[in-house]
Amino acid sequence: MQKLSSIVAMITFGVGVNSMPAIANDVDNPPEPVNQGRLSFSLGTDITSQYFFRGYLQEDQGFIFQPWAELGVSIVDRMDNSPGVSLVFGSWSSLHSEKTGATEPNLRAWYETDIYGGITLEWDGFSLGASYTVYTYPNSSFNTVQEIGVTAGFSLPEDTMFQKVLGDISIGLHFEVDNSNVNTDEAIYMELGFGPSFDIFDGKATLSIPVTLGFSLDDYYLDASGDDDFFGFGSVGADMSIPLGSGDYGEWTMNVGGNVLFLSSAAETANGGDDVEAIGYIGLSVSY
Repeated sequence: MQKLSSIVAMITFGVGVNSMPAIANDVDNPPEPVNQGRLSFSLGTDITSQYFFRGYLQEDQGFIFQPWAELGVSIVDRMDNSPGVSLVFGSWSSLHSEKTGATEPNLRAWYETDIYGGITLEWDGFSLGASYTVYTYPNSSFNTVQEIGVTAGFSLPEDTMFQKVLGDISIGLHFEVDNSNVNTDEAIYMELGFGPSFDIFDGKATLSIPVTLGFSLDDYYLDASGDDDFFGFGSVGADMSIPLGSGDYGEWTMNVGGNVLFLSSAAETANGGDDVEAIGYIGLSVSY
């Protein structure tokens, strides 16, 4: 989804330019983390040229503004013989100047808000997580959908050829449990992600090359005859993450990038017959 992790204007206007932290960081002597407690939060926004959700076009015209906020809770610190346990709660929204699909007269530009919570276990380069997400549509363009997700991640050994080419690997299964806006039946979606990251500009920025593949395990992508189309979409992106500073106001980061989508016949039909799309975005976030 174009909800990267993932993910300008709201933050800038809300804090004010004079309150921004210093741009420069001492790479050789990074500052101590401002927040050393068990609660953490982050918020930010993206401005994107198009919004696709798992290969399905949502909007490709006008101004698309996507703010988000997330709260993390560290329950158990990771030790040598036991995993770390953490909780996360958050919300992500997409607001469209084109008032996409609106039938609610008072909230026409407020297309989507997702509310989610989850738990993650991490140990020795592995992670395992479970989440529950409620997809809501304040302008009444779609029905509310609820979904359970299970994800696993693996960090390859550093400085190996596989790590340099593949980076971190993740796989997720997502089960709709109430309603479906994709097809008539509640569906099962699978996603595979990987991609390397590199320090650039003498360590002052990070360039990531994320690759995402989306698949239908049950009724998520249907062909013209109504049968499962296993492959839904693939995407290849380039994301440059630029630290803007760290201090009393948290750690600030700007992301600039884009990705190219390659759509299956099912997703292509929903996209007006186009099977390749290019998307660009810029985002600003702060974490504490």
